[in-house]
Amino acid sequence: MAVGLFKLARRRSAISARPDSAPLLLDDTHRRGPLSAHEALRANGDDTPFVAAHGMLRIGGGYRPVLLAASEIAVHIIEEGRDNSAVSSYNRIIRFDLQPNNEGIEIGLCAYVGSRRTAEMVALGGGFPASELAFYVLEMPRTPHLDEVIERIQVGVDALGVPAEAHTVSRFLY
Repeated sequence: MAVGLFKLARRRSAISARPDSAPLLLDDTHRRGPLSAHEALRANGDDTPFVAAHGMLRIGGGYRPVLLAASEIAVHIIEEGRDNSAVSSYNRIIRFDLQPNNEGIEIGLCAYVGSRRTAEMVALGGGFPASELAFYVLEMPRTPHLDEVIERIQVGVDALGVPAEAHTVSRFLY
């Protein structure tokens, strides 16, 4: 599973190429609205079951509405109303931090987005260069769905995430 931002519009042809879906005409791809969460995960190459919750992604000095989805193999941050998403397999997650606040929970997610395999980077023992890390801070209202998402992410990170002794990335939520 790749890591990073994707323009999902480029991947619509992969979705429409499936035998169980109706073919899309060229004009339809420009008129159609943003992909659903299910379609976005599939476009990112993830066919596993998922749970999701709505929240806000901090971008610079502002916020953008997103859907945080956790599948059996990856974490997805999907911008609502747009065809952008970030995806990271659990084995590329460096940090997954939680910080409760008055209105919900802040989630800090750091992922390795470099071209080398994660296992190779760990074996080299030199940590992960800052230029090959992506940091995401999300503000999520507390909902039953969020608890399921957090639990699924935590299980994936505990099982497959980068061990703490393999990097020097500190907690970045306070």
